[in-house]
Amino acid sequence: MKRSQFDLLLRGGTHFVLFNTFTGRGAPLDLAGVAHVSRTPPERLDAASVRQLREVGSLLDDEVDESARLQQCLRERAAAERVADVTYVLGARGDESESPGWRQALDLVAELWREGQVDLVKLRLCPAACSPVAARVALLNAARARLHPAGVRLVTMWMGRRLAEATAVRGDEADAFFFRWVLTRQTTAERHWRRALSAVAELVAAGHPVALQLALGEPANVEGWREALGWAARQPALRSEGCQWDVAPARRDALFFLPAACHERDEPTRARLADAREALARLGLGVRAAVSPGHLHVACLGQRPRAWLFDRHGARDWCDQPVSAAPLAADECLACAHAPFCLGGCPGRPDYGRHSPGCPGKQEAIRRELQRLAATGQLTLVSRAAGAAPEDDR
Repeated sequence: MKRSQFDLLLRGGTHFVLFNTFTGRGAPLDLAGVAHVSRTPPERLDAASVRQLREVGSLLDDEVDESARLQQCLRERAAAERVADVTYVLGARGDESESPGWRQALDLVAELWREGQVDLVKLRLCPAACSPVAARVALLNAARARLHPAGVRLVTMWMGRRLAEATAVRGDEADAFFFRWVLTRQTTAERHWRRALSAVAELVAAGHPVALQLALGEPANVEGWREALGWAARQPALRSEGCQWDVAPARRDALFFLPAACHERDEPTRARLADAREALARLGLGVRAAVSPGHLHVACLGQRPRAWLFDRHGARDWCDQPVSAAPLAADECLACAHAPFCLGGCPGRPDYGRHSPGCPGKQEAIRRELQRLAATGQLTLVSRAAGAAPEDDR
């Protein structure tokens, strides 16, 4: 029996969590439990400890090669991915139903479905700064008219650049919704943000999944919007599983709907977003986890086998960086406890690795986010390990 190389010991106040980054599971420990587990060889642990730690993924049979297991999981996930993820970026010209890029996107979806390569199609419509709402409604209707008769299982996603768009859409115009709430100086009157958030709550209550991205404009903006965010935290619909909160920088030089990993390429940005997540958690908002094991979710859309980005001219690249490296291409990364989250770093910027300047900061960001999830009860904690504190003491 051996210990997993993907274990991290996280401190959360007066207790600890032994967390396995490969399985995404943890077990609470008090100081006595930490001492017992850390000082006792696996083969000498009592039967209860062995059972509990194996459930977490912290104890393995000697013949298990964890590096090979992680790589195999990544390959199997890619092979099993039967979802076409299609994103279309609108221009500012209005109706694009006859544009070459739109026709190419629909032709691709129809071909994938006809050949039996996918079981589900996600279609995102992302606007330019001044794309009218009516243009997106027209494109969604055109997509349904083209694809539904062919039996395509289609999920449409409305991507809004501004929170105020929530007041201009109806629930029947898309299956799911995304709105970007830019937090800069608080100049918006209370009636405007309350009206928009109320519209979001109505969408959630009607059964539509909604994602809210808080785009951070200034370092102190979370505190500056304390009243609005506190009001949101008191609304049951906005705290429910149907409403997912996230944070990102308010950058003008990147597509606003990219995953968090694309925004956290430098140390100051990572620290700022971590500060914002912790502030929002204190206000009572359940911010979506910024980390997820790579065999469950590949953050880089450029590496997903069936993810495409189109504009009116046709298919385009996801990123301005050349995305070609396979996950965990660097051998030294396979021995790192953070590997299932980091996956070797951004494939367009191979500047991570055990001896690279960017690695310690990335590891610290992962640990900090895991500690936040432990403190807010968002980690999956399994049966209590030996020496764990009573429930009232955690």
